[in-house]
Amino acid sequence: MAMKNSGSLLFEPIDPFRKQHVLRTELFYSEGYTLSIRPLWLTGDLKILYRWANDLQGRHNGTGEPGSSGRIKYYKDLLESDTAQCFMIEKYDKPVCQFDLLPAQEDDFQWYWNTRSGDYLLHYLLPGERQDESVFKNSLNLLLQYYFSFNGTEQVFLPVPAGESRTNLAAMLAGFKLLADYDVNKLTMNLYEARREEFVINE
Repeated sequence: MAMKNSGSLLFEPIDPFRKQHVLRTELFYSEGYTLSIRPLWLTGDLKILYRWANDLQGRHNGTGEPGSSGRIKYYKDLLESDTAQCFMIEKYDKPVCQFDLLPAQEDDFQWYWNTRSGDYLLHYLLPGERQDESVFKNSLNLLLQYYFSFNGTEQVFLPVPAGESRTNLAAMLAGFKLLADYDVNKLTMNLYEARREEFVINE
């Protein structure tokens, strides 16, 4: 069972230091747990984000260093933007995954793939501690459910380091299709895409 979206716009500026309402909740019957998506809350989430980012076992697909000192400004700018947003995924109120949605033309992969205005890119940050791999797959699924519930969202891109076998598998199981690979900062990235017409929205 899914909750309806509580916001009227996919990208609307929010207060980074005030906890916002849950945007959508989904029960994943086969795994027997519920995931929720909400905007990032800097006051409550920052310690968690730095712990994940500085864990050598943590996973991310951004081209910058997620644990750097400029991350507070990075998150604040996205939360206050009307063209991007940061989200936290929770499993029974415990953070399990963090996502950024931002214009595709602001990422390095625009030099390797033809992007258009209105194309969006998904960045993720995952904790290093071991958790059920289905959690990330279903977190991606929940993000897609939320994203495609808004008019005008036609596709979203997801770059994944080629060496992250579990993350690549989760992306494909969540409905992303592999488009190509490219090299950036001495790292090979697999580029995935999810399109509205290929994604079933359960309402």
